[in-house]
Amino acid sequence: MRRPLLLYSTNTLMAYAIAEGFYGGVHYAWCSPVFDGATAAAHVNIPPTSSPAEVYRTLWEEVRRGELHSAGIHKNHEGIKRGARAPQLRAGTIDSAAHDEIKRILRRAAVRDFRPVLYIIPYDRVASHVVEVPVEQRAHPLSPEYRVERLPRDCFDMIEFRS
Repeated sequence: MRRPLLLYSTNTLMAYAIAEGFYGGVHYAWCSPVFDGATAAAHVNIPPTSSPAEVYRTLWEEVRRGELHSAGIHKNHEGIKRGARAPQLRAGTIDSAAHDEIKRILRRAAVRDFRPVLYIIPYDRVASHVVEVPVEQRAHPLSPEYRVERLPRDCFDMIEFRS
């Protein structure tokens, strides 16, 4: 597969804020080289859960309506907790006081704190950090998916728009 020009990742404002405030501006992103899976080439299959545009639209609608049972928000909430515990606490990026503060922030967070944001990542800026997601972990075997586990803030643009 040829190298993409850009990678796209939908995250939440909460995850962005935690990475900025506690992890020195180093972020985690699950990415796609296609923004909207509905417009992908015929030989590529990007299901809704791996399409940054669809994830953004779904999350935006759930936040707009105050959905307290949102699977996306719950998954993000749990991912932030897991990330704070391991690898951040174990690696020494944060101490136990910061870990406890992150947990308190998450307990008090409102649905609107999980509104979506879009990361636009020039591939060449992060090529050495990109990991291709194994087929077994992808939403569909023909879905090109990548992870950037240590994404520096100066290597992407973050935008928030109304879907």
